[in-house]
Amino acid sequence: MENSSNESEKYPNGQKNAYESAKEESDLSKNFERLVAISDYNAADEKQLSFSRGENILVVERVNQDWLWANIEGSLGYVPANHVEHPARVEEMEKWQDEEYFESYCHMRLHLEMLGDVARTEAYRRAVVCNVDFVRGKTVLDVGCGSGILSMFCAREGQARHVYAVEASSLADHLPGVLQENNLEDKVTVIKGRIETVSLPETVDIIISEWMGTFLLFEYMIDSVIFARDNWLSPGGVMWPTYAQLFLFPCSVPELYKQKIGVWKQQYGFSFSTLKAKAVEDFFKRPTIDYDLEPCNYLCKGQSIVLLDMKNLAVPKLELWSCNIKFRVEKAGVFHGFGSWFDVEFHSPPNDTNVNDTPQPVVLSTSPDAPKTHWKNAIFMLDEPLEVEEGADIEGTVKVIRNEDFRRHMSIWFEFNLSGESVEGMHICKEFKLWR
Repeated sequence: MENSSNESEKYPNGQKNAYESAKEESDLSKNFERLVAISDYNAADEKQLSFSRGENILVVERVNQDWLWANIEGSLGYVPANHVEHPARVEEMEKWQDEEYFESYCHMRLHLEMLGDVARTEAYRRAVVCNVDFVRGKTVLDVGCGSGILSMFCAREGQARHVYAVEASSLADHLPGVLQENNLEDKVTVIKGRIETVSLPETVDIIISEWMGTFLLFEYMIDSVIFARDNWLSPGGVMWPTYAQLFLFPCSVPELYKQKIGVWKQQYGFSFSTLKAKAVEDFFKRPTIDYDLEPCNYLCKGQSIVLLDMKNLAVPKLELWSCNIKFRVEKAGVFHGFGSWFDVEFHSPPNDTNVNDTPQPVVLSTSPDAPKTHWKNAIFMLDEPLEVEEGADIEGTVKVIRNEDFRRHMSIWFEFNLSGESVEGMHICKEFKLWR
């Protein structure tokens, strides 16, 4: 009785039971299987749980192959099994993607292609040369330096005090020899590793990087550049490129359509038209990325669908974004799909003495009107080409969604209406994967 009295005084109003229950629940949770959400989920009814990508989920019971009975922060409910994964598997997947990406850049074929891209390489060189008065004596960070060409431009033409050349692929092992044969080993330091994991001895005045990919964003190297900016750029520092802009336009590409689809009409005297639907699925479910568009492919002028300010851009803004599109056809023809290109601009730092003296930005463009580049153009082909007359309207939305699992990949959705004398009220919706 005495012990019971003491315990009542120590845990008044039944608090002992609540405490012990919480402790037991905590101990029990240690035995639960812990998974991680790999995508968002909105519960369909009160028996299910909603959750966001990255949340921890404790599995109380595996009901079947499709559903789990789970605990999320004290709430119990059903969770779809295909939205969760073991933490080790998630980590392994992310590591594999990075290793696959970085090691693809250790092959000389890619660097030969980039160095041979005169428009690309000369634009970066001009950005340095036109701003030599600013670069001189400054520190520079080259993110993903590859062959080291941009670092060497900054060190030699730009007369930078020092350049830190960061490269995650095994190509970094060969760069000290390149610097030595160009007498730049004292001006450029090669740092092997991801920018997210390496350390620099100081902050920098300039970050330069050639991060652009197919459709501007593919591979999302831009994340690493933003990380470098947030962690290593001095206040008042400069980002090169400074701005990036992505454009879209309705295009007519009869040669491409004939090459991929028209060929199935007849071969060697035999008809293969039955295979047309299969060909459309195989060739046009992803954008065509190896095509050089020409001015003759325009059905009307292009429209900017996104403008990125590299000094202020945040990574979450790249997860999902959309833009309304509206085009008026300027010449009658066959509408095969949408072509795209991007421009990047290298701006000079503001001139404190006379703003009017600030030079015009250097522009690198991949448009059909510009010199050809190794990026070529991305084309989003419709399943069926459409005849359009001058004055027809194409109006709708383009949406870009980053892949939640394969973080360097994306999906691009087009939904639009085509209206004109011959195609009044036609509605089209199509998704393209780049890549998964």
